[in-house]
Amino acid sequence: MNPSFSTAKIIGSGLIGTSIALSLKAAGVSVQMQDLDSNAERLAMDLVHGSVISDPDLVLVCASIDANLDLVLKSLKEYPRSIVIDISSVKSNLLDEVAKLSDNAQNFISSHPMAGREVSGAESARADLFLGRAWIGIEFASTSNLGKQTLSELVGICGSTLYWLTAEEHDQTV
Repeated sequence: MNPSFSTAKIIGSGLIGTSIALSLKAAGVSVQMQDLDSNAERLAMDLVHGSVISDPDLVLVCASIDANLDLVLKSLKEYPRSIVIDISSVKSNLLDEVAKLSDNAQNFISSHPMAGREVSGAESARADLFLGRAWIGIEFASTSNLGKQTLSELVGICGSTLYWLTAEEHDQTV
């Protein structure tokens, strides 16, 4: 699969972010890992053989729920041409807040891979973590077709199946 993006910055160097990075690297995408914890970032960058990317095609926010909105808004502002995808488990109010607070909401798409492990951290990451798993994409009126296409390509690279839900359907299901 040849995705429409060739570079990705992943914010959050834990199990999920690093596992996505390993899948992307295997597909030939250049990846940069970023994390507030410099040790976690360094470990993840070493594991994925990452490189510094100044203007990524794709930004993935794989951080904690409490930091999610701020990181999404910062990414949309800092990288105005990038598609920004969050990987958070809770969606209530997120889309409304992004629509209200960002001039670039059309480049945002929310999602949630339904995968994990009983262990955490970059050292537990696996490129096959998402194989055969469901991945929920959140339908939102302002999301661009490029955003939807990019999420679909990401999910395919990771070996998952994409299911579209509303934010409310997602939160009730999860």
